[in-house]
Amino acid sequence: MSEPRDALIVLMRILQEIPEDQTEFREELENLGKNSLAYRSPEIRMQPSTWVVVDVIMKKYIPDADPNNEQWKKNCIDIFVGNK
Repeated sequence: MSEPRDALIVLMRILQEIPEDQTEFREELENLGKNSLAYRSPEIRMQPSTWVVVDVIMKKYIPDADPNNEQWKKNCIDIFVGNK
Protein backbone atom coordinates (compact mmCIF):
# COMPACT_ATOMS: atom_id res chain seq x y z
CA MET A 1 0.00 0.00 0.00
CA SER A 2 1.29 3.47 -0.82
CA GLU A 3 2.15 6.18 1.68
CA PRO A 4 -0.74 8.55 2.50
CA ARG A 5 -0.40 11.93 0.79
CA ASP A 6 -1.18 15.38 2.13
CA ALA A 7 -4.06 16.81 0.07
CA LEU A 8 -2.84 20.40 0.57
CA ILE A 9 0.57 19.64 -0.91
CA VAL A 10 -0.99 17.81 -3.85
CA LEU A 11 -3.45 20.66 -4.36
CA MET A 12 -0.59 23.19 -4.48
CA ARG A 13 1.23 21.09 -7.08
CA ILE A 14 -1.94 20.84 -9.19
CA LEU A 15 -2.40 24.62 -9.03
CA GLN A 16 1.04 25.06 -10.59
CA GLU A 17 -0.15 23.16 -13.68
CA ILE A 18 -3.46 24.97 -14.23
CA PRO A 19 -3.25 27.82 -16.76
CA GLU A 20 -4.11 31.33 -15.57
CA ASP A 21 -7.14 31.47 -17.89
CA GLN A 22 -8.80 28.59 -15.99
CA THR A 23 -9.96 31.02 -13.31
CA GLU A 24 -12.93 29.08 -11.93
CA PHE A 25 -10.94 25.87 -11.50
CA ARG A 26 -8.03 27.74 -9.90
CA GLU A 27 -10.31 29.71 -7.56
CA GLU A 28 -12.17 26.62 -6.40
CA LEU A 29 -8.93 24.80 -5.54
CA GLU A 30 -7.40 27.93 -3.97
CA ASN A 31 -10.49 28.42 -1.81
CA LEU A 32 -10.37 24.82 -0.64
CA GLY A 33 -6.70 25.20 0.23
CA LYS A 34 -6.92 28.59 1.92
CA ASN A 35 -10.29 28.27 3.65
CA SER A 36 -10.25 24.65 4.71
CA LEU A 37 -7.14 22.56 4.26
CA ALA A 38 -4.65 25.14 5.55
CA TYR A 39 -6.32 24.97 8.97
CA ARG A 40 -6.47 21.19 9.24
CA SER A 41 -3.82 18.93 10.69
CA PRO A 42 -1.72 16.84 8.29
CA GLU A 43 -3.47 13.72 9.59
CA ILE A 44 -6.87 15.11 8.56
CA ARG A 45 -5.54 16.27 5.17
CA MET A 46 -4.54 12.67 4.46
CA GLN A 47 -7.96 11.20 5.28
CA PRO A 48 -10.13 9.73 2.49
CA SER A 49 -12.94 12.18 3.31
CA THR A 50 -10.62 15.08 2.44
CA TRP A 51 -9.66 13.45 -0.84
CA VAL A 52 -13.34 13.07 -1.79
CA VAL A 53 -13.71 16.87 -1.78
CA VAL A 54 -10.64 17.30 -4.02
CA ASP A 55 -11.91 14.51 -6.28
CA VAL A 56 -15.26 16.24 -6.79
CA ILE A 57 -13.54 19.47 -7.85
CA MET A 58 -11.13 17.64 -10.16
CA LYS A 59 -13.96 15.74 -11.89
CA LYS A 60 -15.95 18.94 -12.29
CA TYR A 61 -13.22 20.54 -14.40
CA ILE A 62 -11.49 17.46 -15.83
CA PRO A 63 -14.34 14.95 -16.23
CA ASP A 64 -12.28 12.17 -17.81
CA ALA A 65 -8.75 10.98 -18.44
CA ASP A 66 -9.10 11.29 -22.21
CA PRO A 67 -5.74 10.77 -23.97
CA ASN A 68 -6.66 13.77 -26.16
CA ASN A 69 -6.82 16.08 -23.13
CA GLU A 70 -4.58 19.12 -23.09
CA GLN A 71 -1.17 18.47 -21.48
CA TRP A 72 -1.94 20.54 -18.38
CA LYS A 73 -5.01 18.37 -17.70
CA LYS A 74 -2.94 15.20 -18.07
CA ASN A 75 -0.37 16.64 -15.65
CA CYS A 76 -3.09 17.50 -13.11
CA ILE A 77 -4.50 13.98 -13.30
CA ASP A 78 -1.04 12.45 -12.90
CA ILE A 79 -0.35 14.57 -9.83
CA PHE A 80 -3.77 13.81 -8.36
CA VAL A 81 -3.46 10.04 -8.75
CA GLY A 82 0.14 10.03 -7.55
CA ASN A 83 1.94 9.30 -10.82
CA LYS A 84 3.95 12.53 -10.67
